[in-house]
Amino acid sequence: MSIEFIVAIIFAIVLVATPILLAGLGELVVEKAGVLNLGVEGMMLIGAVTGFAVTSLSGSPYLGVICAAMAGAAASMIFGFLTLTLSANQVATGLALTIFGGGFSALAGKAFLGRTVPAFTQLFPSELATHPIWRVVFGYSPIVYFSLLMCAAIAWFLKSTRSGLILRAVGENDLSAHSIGYSVIGVRYAAVAFGGAMAGIAGSMF
Repeated sequence: MSIEFIVAIIFAIVLVATPILLAGLGELVVEKAGVLNLGVEGMMLIGAVTGFAVTSLSGSPYLGVICAAMAGAAASMIFGFLTLTLSANQVATGLALTIFGGGFSALAGKAFLGRTVPAFTQLFPSELATHPIWRVVFGYSPIVYFSLLMCAAIAWFLKSTRSGLILRAVGENDLSAHSIGYSVIGVRYAAVAFGGAMAGIAGSMF
C-alpha cells in the first residue's frame, strides 16, 4: 500500500466527515441550551439546495454558503417558534422538519438538475494543494478549515465566556437561570438559529 493511497483515503475521509462535523457542532450548542432538534437533516437538505441554487445563479460559492446558512437558520426558526413559543413536542417537530426538508429540496432542486457550479478557490499555493503528500493538509476547501476553527471556537465559547456559561446554565437548569434574570427563550432561540446556520453550511458542502 503506497503512501499516496493512504493520503487519498485520509483526504476523502476528511471531506466526507466535514459536513457531519459542522452539523454536529451546531446541534451541540442547541442541546447545551436544553433543546433537542431532530430536524438537522432537514436543515442540511434545505441548505444544500439553497447553496447550490445561489451558487449556480451567482457564480459565487461563498455567497452560496452564506445563503445556505441563512436558509438553515430560517428553517430552524420554524422549529423554534413551534417548540419554544407554542410548546410543541420537540421530537415530533424535528422529525417533521426533516420530512419537510426532504420534500422541499426534491421539489426546488428539480430546476437545477444537470447544472454545475464553480468550486472554491484553494487557500494555499497549488504546489502544496496538489502535492501527493501535502494535499492531505493543504488541499481542502475553505469550509474544511472553517469547521476546524469552529471546533476550537465553540469549545472556548462554552467553557470560557460569560455567554457560553449562560447558555449552559439555561440548558442545565432553566428555572434557576430564569430566576436570576436570564431570558431562557431568547438564549434558546439564539442557540437554535446557530444550529440551523451550521446545518445549512454543512448541507452546502454536498
